[in-house]
Amino acid sequence: MNAATRIGILLLATLSAPCLAAQTVSGEQLLACAEASLRERSEMLTGRLELSASPMPEVSSIPGEGEVRLHALTVDGAWPRRRVGVPVEIRRGDRVEQTRMVWLSVQWWQQVPVYVVDVRSGTPLNALAVRIDEVDMAGSTEPAAALDALGAMDNWRLRRTVRAGEPVVRSDLILRPAVSREEAVRLSLRQGPVALTVPAIANGEGEMGQWVQVRAEGAERSVLAKVVARGEVAIER
Repeated sequence: MNAATRIGILLLATLSAPCLAAQTVSGEQLLACAEASLRERSEMLTGRLELSASPMPEVSSIPGEGEVRLHALTVDGAWPRRRVGVPVEIRRGDRVEQTRMVWLSVQWWQQVPVYVVDVRSGTPLNALAVRIDEVDMAGSTEPAAALDALGAMDNWRLRRTVRAGEPVVRSDLILRPAVSREEAVRLSLRQGPVALTVPAIANGEGEMGQWVQVRAEGAERSVLAKVVARGEVAIER
């Protein structure tokens, strides 16, 4: 390459440089845009939302002229979930120069009722030890149970065995039948105008109007009685 050619190339580069000014978008800028879109979506949530990059996005180089803007696209699916990818468009004017996926880890802290100890299925709700604690509910398939909205606690029991520290959710609970197996019940014996009530133990479960086997206190054999109220059975003759 002769001297004249080298001078020509250097002159061309000098004249063209202003049109090739590269712009960069940092990982922090991409993350901030993604976070802002998620926080806007979460304005109506109760509790405390924590977001962190997973991992931090890499720098993007956008050659050319004109102002570069970022635009986060809407994320579909359940929210909040434990990990989410937010597509962020890098735009110049109306043109999308790049689309970057920004991944974030999510924690959604709420004050909810949790079990204090491990408890087996079938335990009445009013016999449970429950406390309020801050729990990460991101990714939970259902919200924590509103215990004060359930009514009488003794009308409910556990559907499954639970572990200490787990949040109390509605699907954990099931309405107890009017009479439960091994439950202490009142047995009313009625014959004409005479009525007598004695304590008994139910040998089965039953709803109103159904018949269950019960054994009166001190008795050796069970008898068949009709469920007439919650925790009460009767034999009429």
